Amino acid sequence: MNTHQRLLRRSIAVLFFIPALAWGAETATINCLSTNGGFSVDGGPLTILQQGDTTEFAVSPDGSILELWSCGWQDPDCRMLEYTIFPNTEWNIVSFCDVRIVLQEVNDCNYIMALNCPPSDDPQSFTDGLDVQINGYTGSQSCALAAGIHWDWGDGQSGSSWFPAAHHYDATGTYTVCAAAYDGSGIGLLAINTCQVTVQSGRKLACVGFAPPMADFPVSFKRNHAIPLRAELFDAEGLEIRGADLATPPVVNVWFEPSASAEPPVSLEDIPHSGAGDPGNEFYFTNSDLWQFILSTHGYSAFGQYYATIESADPSEYVIEPACVTEFIVK
Repeated sequence: MNTHQRLLRRSIAVLFFIPALAWGAETATINCLSTNGGFSVDGGPLTILQQGDTTEFAVSPDGSILELWSCGWQDPDCRMLEYTIFPNTEWNIVSFCDVRIVLQEVNDCNYIMALNCPPSDDPQSFTDGLDVQINGYTGSQSCALAAGIHWDWGDGQSGSSWFPAAHHYDATGTYTVCAAAYDGSGIGLLAINTCQVTVQSGRKLACVGFAPPMADFPVSFKRNHAIPLRAELFDAEGLEIRGADLATPPVVNVWFEPSASAEPPVSLEDIPHSGAGDPGNEFYFTNSDLWQFILSTHGYSAFGQYYATIESADPSEYVIEPACVTEFIVK
């Protein structure tokens, strides 16, 4: 075979080979629901999608390997996650708690993830100090069960656990907990759900009510009057909390509901002792075994309803639940 014949034969092969790929190509669809949509198919160039973009691409009839750029979860470093994508399938690129980017197949499974976030009627969902336990359920009537549930606890800690899942926090605060059900590959996402939990490191104290005259509210006072706020505090065993029992004494908190005729309306910034951070708003323990604060009505000039309560100045030491609340009106 001479050179001309070899070139002609190769040209014919190319002519038949290229249309065969084009005519036989099948496609899959990706919807980008995340801010990071970088992926490649069968080792091809990296495709970057913006949030809200949809693209259709060719895949092999036997399945193509899609690599998605992702960070977090099982590996602390960013890496490419591999998925096998078959023709006539649809996928979503989604973010898991703004930490990890994954693919979620769009199908008829209707996989669900339900979290009974505390406080809840579910006895297996609760907070106890800095400890939290969350119960729930996940599954589908038409798809296989999940292989596991991954938890991101919102404090930089994560792990895998079935329901109920438990975690210990190192500090008081409110955290967003994310749970994700995944398939047997460990990377195929089935469902995501989140909830917020609040944990307190301090012990719980109870206030049963202010002493007279603030026990029967609302109480009316003239301006420039001194309002006596007196209360008792008890621990979980019913023992009285005295001054030496607390490193940080409780504080008064006042807020205001203006009436329709209030001119001008009063903001919280205008009210003395409107928050735990205000100076001079600490209760003190008296010889009569009461926590007392004398609240001056000086500066309370707008017409409307005022509320006062006793609260913890340091929730890491203790919280007051329930707290004593009273109402007063300035004439």
